[in-house]
Amino acid sequence: MTLRSAAWMRFGAAVLAGVVAAFGQAPYDLPLVLLAALAAVLLIYRAAATPRQAAAIGWGFGFGYFLHGWSWLVSPFMVDPERYAWMAPFAVAGLTGGLALYWALAFYVSRRLSAQVWPLIFVLPAAEMLRGYLFTGFPWGMFSQSLVNHWPGQGLALVGPYGMTLAFVALAVAVVQRARGTLLRQGAVWGARVLGVAALTVPFWGGDPPVTDHMIRMVQPNAAQKDKWDPVKIPEFFDRQLALTAAPPAQGDAAPDLILWSETAIAWPLDLAHGALTYISEAAAGTPVVLGVQRRDDMAYYNSAVLLGPDAEVVQTYDKHHLVPFGEYIPFGDLLGRIGLRGMAAQFGSGFSSGPGAALMDLGPLGQALPLICYEAVFARDV
Repeated sequence: MTLRSAAWMRFGAAVLAGVVAAFGQAPYDLPLVLLAALAAVLLIYRAAATPRQAAAIGWGFGFGYFLHGWSWLVSPFMVDPERYAWMAPFAVAGLTGGLALYWALAFYVSRRLSAQVWPLIFVLPAAEMLRGYLFTGFPWGMFSQSLVNHWPGQGLALVGPYGMTLAFVALAVAVVQRARGTLLRQGAVWGARVLGVAALTVPFWGGDPPVTDHMIRMVQPNAAQKDKWDPVKIPEFFDRQLALTAAPPAQGDAAPDLILWSETAIAWPLDLAHGALTYISEAAAGTPVVLGVQRRDDMAYYNSAVLLGPDAEVVQTYDKHHLVPFGEYIPFGDLLGRIGLRGMAAQFGSGFSSGPGAALMDLGPLGQALPLICYEAVFARDV
């Protein structure tokens, strides 16, 4: 076997390991499989003769992992498949391939530092931090997120997702490192490894949380995405939400203290929605309502949530600030607008503009709440 063919085999094995590793994330929730796949790619990494070969292994592992874990990104293109289905493979492959560059960088730097695997304990979580921050961030699928439904995931409350990612990588490194020393020492090392691996398989259950006397009603119109903006069906969906808002409580339940409508729950921008807000307020009969709405300010559009008071007045507004790249805005679009490519700039009507940042919403007796609109829920640093 030539050196070139051996390198290609290692690359293929790394891609396969990445595909397998994605079984650690939802909906499978198998962190032990993720740990085993990560350990396998570390063994492959050890055979890399140069930093460039290590980078190729890291990229292949990341590409396989993201491609499997984010295959659901095809779904939005299937809403109108006649127009957009052809874009799906390019968009998914381009996004996953681009994000795999972070892992390629980590493996490259690690190999520059040492031929051993231990530097990855630090540089791979550092690369994940870059992935979560650069270009507004794209932190889906961190290793630590596989622990959410298992008791080690409670460590997220103490050291956050990056600290737990470091611990996860450290455990994988411990699995592949040779135990040295006396038989007693070896037994202690392997005992710690077994306990660490076993911890990943134990579900977390802390009992049922205490239930308050507050009642929140969540309303959505059960509208297919392809029908949501159909002018003929918009009134039907709006009336359906009004009826659910005004419905009496189920037998034995208290009246709601708060009513939640979904993201972009109405078809009209906020400045043209006074009539719709009046209907919503009347249906709520004095109960506060939080609903998603598009808001415009001159040429800028915002994906917003508003708190509606009992007299249809907008009490508080929150503008989404973590926007989905290419879905809600074009990266560097505003910069491109300055050089004449205005069709890509948010301030010239292309996509949404980013809000000023995370902000609490005062819900009265229910206390304060942090609005998170869709994609924003994955940014743990805001929470």
